[in-house]
Amino acid sequence: MCHSDCIKSKIFKKSGIYKNKKTGKEYKILFTAINCTNAQDGQEMVVYLGEGKIFVREINEFFEKFE
Repeated sequence: MCHSDCIKSKIFKKSGIYKNKKTGKEYKILFTAINCTNAQDGQEMVVYLGEGKIFVREINEFFEKFE
């Protein structure tokens, strides 16, 4: 489910379900990815699903906003 470097840096819930701290809405982590754009090359990203949409967020920011 997660990229190996991501597993080393963060612990994910087995359910993969996280709640947005601000809205209380639930989202499911699908997998992690590596940002390959020039400015953020190598940045770990979380790819997650909610409200019928797929979202991407930098991994540390994800854990600041979700529990």
